[in-house]
Amino acid sequence: MAYITNLYTGLPDENGSPVNLASGVTGILPTANGGLATGGTTGQILTKNSATNFDTGWTNFLPISLTSGVSGVLPIANGGTNSSSFTANTFPYFNSATSKLANSPMSRTASNIEITDFDFIVTDTITSYSVGLYRFGTAGSGSEGGLYETANNNSIAVYDWDAVTYHYAGNNISVNNGQTISLSLNTTVYSATNTLVALSIIGLTNQIANLQSWIVNASLKSFVDKDGKIGIGRTTLGAMIDTQSLTAATIGTITQAAAAQTASLSEWRNSAGSVLARISAGGLLGVGNAPTAYGDFAASTTAAASLRIRPGTAPTAPNDGDHWFDGTNMKCRIGGVTKTYTVT
Repeated sequence: MAYITNLYTGLPDENGSPVNLASGVTGILPTANGGLATGGTTGQILTKNSATNFDTGWTNFLPISLTSGVSGVLPIANGGTNSSSFTANTFPYFNSATSKLANSPMSRTASNIEITDFDFIVTDTITSYSVGLYRFGTAGSGSEGGLYETANNNSIAVYDWDAVTYHYAGNNISVNNGQTISLSLNTTVYSATNTLVALSIIGLTNQIANLQSWIVNASLKSFVDKDGKIGIGRTTLGAMIDTQSLTAATIGTITQAAAAQTASLSEWRNSAGSVLARISAGGLLGVGNAPTAYGDFAASTTAAASLRIRPGTAPTAPNDGDHWFDGTNMKCRIGGVTKTYTVT
């Protein structure tokens, strides 16, 4: 039988048409002729066994070692860092200039976190530099804006821009050298324990200005001066407590007793603490003694009489019980009639 070479395959074919690989051939193409190796199991991959062409076989897939089996760096776009190494104990950050993760200026030591490029250290002290009034200074050095913990009673000190120190000490706040703390909300000061002073205001040794001032609409309402004198409704002081009524209808001072009051409502004492005069719980005035009448005066002595009525003129409309001295006679008003004391 004569065969005609197939123009498509180069194989002999009596009809000269393409060979159907599904039905026109039999057997398996050897690897030497470009076929695949036979056998193998699920998950295996086809590898080249040697330098000889078509020498292939099925091999188990082995994981690639990322430490020795690859080279270069994985780009950020593919889930990598685009960097080959980082410094120990640092916090990487994205550097837009290089499009890679770079070593951050922030680092961690055994006890601190530091951001060296920004002069920021978090330890027992905090140091930072910023812009304008919003800044910290060098810890403990007295630089402008410095915030740091002192060794004195675990206090926190903040250096002002001209190196003047504010202090927060324990549970008290003190502000010196005329600096101010402004609080925009209602503020309540509590003692941390029953042995701590809730709030102390301490003047300088050469204090001139008031220790405290209460001002409304630029008007001074009350104050405590440098000597501890208290002024209410006053601008200058003539006593330790100096008050002035705001209006004709305003009472200057009120002392109100407690229920079942037994102690005096008010007392005046000498430097030794002896009572010179008092208003009793019942409103009796006693001068030099404990009063048993609405006016009770101490017995006269060689130094002073119990009571003195100075000479004057007769009242134009005296009331019954009034007494006065016209310079010659003692007078009193009894039953609507002015009487003269008889001197014997």
